[in-house]
Amino acid sequence: MIKLLIILIIINGLVAVGAVWYVQLPTTESVTESEDKWSLPPLPSMDKVAQSYIKLLKLHPWKIEEVAPAAPAPVVAAPPVVPKPASASLLKRDWQLVGIVQRGEQRYVLVLDKQSKVKSYSVKNVLPNGALLFNIQNDFIEVVLKNGKMEKVELYE
Repeated sequence: MIKLLIILIIINGLVAVGAVWYVQLPTTESVTESEDKWSLPPLPSMDKVAQSYIKLLKLHPWKIEEVAPAAPAPVVAAPPVVPKPASASLLKRDWQLVGIVQRGEQRYVLVLDKQSKVKSYSVKNVLPNGALLFNIQNDFIEVVLKNGKMEKVELYE
């Protein structure tokens, strides 16, 4: 039994030595700034980006289905946030929620206004229709309307 254990240890050692001999570690070479040929890749011009964006808008690669107007949901006094149907909610807003981004701990919403400009807003900012941005979640925001009511606006309406 001891002989078998000694043989296994010797075989294990030989395998380890063979692996170290077979796998060569990379060497580090110092390069001065004048010898360094690395540079950032060139960025596309803004004209090309704008042209690509216009082409995408014309192609409509994302199918947008028209939603028939639904009857408004009954207002219940218990919950502070009353979800509205997409069609009724979009009719009274002159802006559209198009994105939610996060930089570090700070969250921002991207809003498309009626002049087709995308602007970013953070919590406690006033939106284009005068509503106050109250809360930002992963896929919805909560706004306080001018009349003091809270409205939930979902990103994927």
